[in-house]
Parts: sequence; structure tokens; C-alpha cells
Amino acid sequence: MGTKKTIKTAVIGGESKCNNVLRFFLQTNGHTQLVEESDAEVFLIDMDQAAAEKRLEKLQKRYPRIPVITLSLLDPTNTGTIALKKPLKPADLLHALDKVGKPAPVRTADRPQLEKEQAETRERETTCKQTAAQTTSGKTKHIAIKPDFYDPEDYFQGLLMKVYRQAITTGINLRLEAGWKPIFIYPHRRLVWTSGDDKQLQAFCHLPLKHLAQVSEKGTAGIGHTIQPVLQGEMADCLDVAQKMDGFLWKVAFWSAAGRLPHTIRADQLISLKHWPNLTRYLDLPEALRISALLYHRPHTPIGVSQVLGVDARCVFGFISAANALELIRVHRPKIQKKMEPPPPPVKKTGLFQRLLGHLQRR
Repeated sequence: MGTKKTIKTAVIGGESKCNNVLRFFLQTNGHTQLVEESDAEVFLIDMDQAAAEKRLEKLQKRYPRIPVITLSLLDPTNTGTIALKKPLKPADLLHALDKVGKPAPVRTADRPQLEKEQAETRERETTCKQTAAQTTSGKTKHIAIKPDFYDPEDYFQGLLMKVYRQAITTGINLRLEAGWKPIFIYPHRRLVWTSGDDKQLQAFCHLPLKHLAQVSEKGTAGIGHTIQPVLQGEMADCLDVAQKMDGFLWKVAFWSAAGRLPHTIRADQLISLKHWPNLTRYLDLPEALRISALLYHRPHTPIGVSQVLGVDARCVFGFISAANALELIRVHRPKIQKKMEPPPPPVKKTGLFQRLLGHLQRR
């Protein structure tokens, strides 16, 4: 069995005792590789969790050709899966993994919209990076594009900002779960901690929240997220490697924007920087230094920044989105000039004799 290639396996569902044990087993047995849902060749689902039936149904619709192994204390009732009964023995799980083999993941008709969005995001970011490289080498070629916009509320960025406000307002340490790794927020120290790496976080930020509804651990309505107070002392040993809240939001906003402007800022609207972002502590964005200098010096439109610096507009829009999330952008509203009322006609002065003469004529 040692000569076999590892099977990419994903554990579906949030943090739980059973899922944590499964993930540890997959990482350490040498026969399997723990991966995210989009890269999996086999799925594992604990059917004793809340909303497991609904989660399984959506998973099978989305990945009809990828096998699923279900775990439950009850007798199996689901068709189309390999059912294992708890208490689970490691040998039984390995046998089930051997049984499903290593089918190639199919990325076809069941997720065209998601793949289209991810492809567009990759294209925007690739163009932005290529333009930054051209600018550095002195071979800048401006690419004019039609401005594109996004609503942060439709992405993880909006949810994160909401939890930030709640944590800062209440002063309570919060734990956010939204279909990805748990995120711990410590407002007093302005810190954020998560076990996920930047590559995973970037992919998560690209997904609209509507695609995350099926991963709700608690079966809640809407986008499927939970916000809970952090227990006393929970994860306190990880704060030494935690990230600053501002720096975390900066990159989340940049990745969520994917080269687009926030829907509250027009491409032809004058904006400026209130003060310099902490570029030495934040994710390094293409042309961030030059864009900061120009917007701090005097107001420009987003399109104007692109034209003046010769930088692809998507790079500029991404920077503005990240800065706007940190409330660094000042929007200059056009001054409305009041319409001047015409002066009243002058009063014609008449003498006493003229007034008497007029009175007699009227009679």
C-alpha cells in the first residue's frame, strides 16, 4: 500500500470533534492527502452533524462523479455513497478509500458559473501583475478597460467588516465561521488569527457568499455563518503569530475586489487618500507606492490615476478597494452652486406733485 499514490480527500463540514479526528488521520496515515473541496478526489461527511443531509445533496449535485464516504451512528439510509458505521475503525476507512480508488475529478456542467467567476478573477489579477512588471521594466503599456464594480457585502469582505465592527463595539473576542477555517478576532489587541494560509484565504475571498450557503455548520439561514464569543483562554497561545486586523482586512478587500471598484465609488469621481497606508506592514500590492503618492498629493479620479501613472486600471481599482475598506479614501463630492435669484426691480421714486397728478388722472 506504500507504493500507491495518495488520494486527495476532503472532510466536508466545519470544526467538530469527529472532523478534527478525520483531518488528523488523513494528514498522518501516509495513504491520503487532506485537501480543500475544490481539489478533492474523495469526500468524507459526518452524517450525524446538523444539516448533513442537505450538505450531502448539494455536494452530489455539484460533484456528481466524485465518490462520497459517509459516517454515521445509524444504519446507512443514503444511496450513492459508501456508508461506514460508527465507531469507525481506521482499517475500515482505509479499505473504503481503497475501494473508491482514485477517480479523476470532473469539472464540468455542475459548476460552470463558479469556474467562470474564478477564471475571470485569475485573468484580472494576472493582467494586473503583468502590467506592474512592465511598468518596473520601463515598458509600460496602458490597457484601457471598462470599469467593473463589486459590492463588498456580497463577499467575505463584507462579513468580516461586520464582525470587526461588532467586536470593536462590544470589546468581545469573537470566533467567525463561514464555510472556511475559523477566524478568531481579538479587538483589544487588534489581532486576527486563522490556521488557513494566504493561498487558501485568497481563493475563499473570490467566492461570492451565495456559493457558501451550503457549507453552514449550524444549518442557519442566509449565507451560513456563525459568530460566537471566544472562550476564556481559547487559542491564546496562537496570538504570537496572529495578524493585525488592518493588514488582514487590507488583503481580504484586495482579493475580494479582484481588480474592481467598490460600488460606492465611481470611476470618474474625485478621490484622495486621507493618510498613507502602512505599506510596509500590509500585503504588497502592484504600484501601491506610486498610487499612494499621487492620491495623497491631490485628488484624482480612479481612471485618472491609471492614465497619469500608466498603470492598468485593475491595479488601481484593487488598491482603492483595499484602502477604502480601511476608510483611507476620501470621496470629493462636487460642489453644488446655488442658483442666484434675480434682484427685485428697483422702486421708482416719485415726487408729491406727480403722485397727486396720478391720483386725479385715475379718478
